[in-house]
Amino acid sequence: MVLFGAFILPRTGSHPDYALSLLAAAPPRDTTFANQKKALAVLNQQFAIVPDNPGVAHYIIHSCDSPQMAAEGLKAAQRYGGIAPSAPHAAHMPGHIFARLGMCRKTYMRTWRR
Repeated sequence: MVLFGAFILPRTGSHPDYALSLLAAAPPRDTTFANQKKALAVLNQQFAIVPDNPGVAHYIIHSCDSPQMAAEGLKAAQRYGGIAPSAPHAAHMPGHIFARLGMCRKTYMRTWRR
């Protein structure tokens, strides 16, 4: 078991910190999104185990913050506001995915209905 934020995650051979390091090291002009895809695989594995972990949802959204990958982050974006409803950043983050998918009304409602 590994402490991650306020949650304890089982070690499954991959860890969210590894995913974050992949995102940080992603080449800015890589149109294959190789690092983002590797990170997303790790994070989706963790999200299946701990679907209420705000850190995992947050990193998934960052992994998918491009028009080419946004659809893969939709589930995390839809859940994130409910995972951490009192955190303003949790209201903001789903907008990264919603906007990239053309869901402007959902972006507005999620961010400003507080």
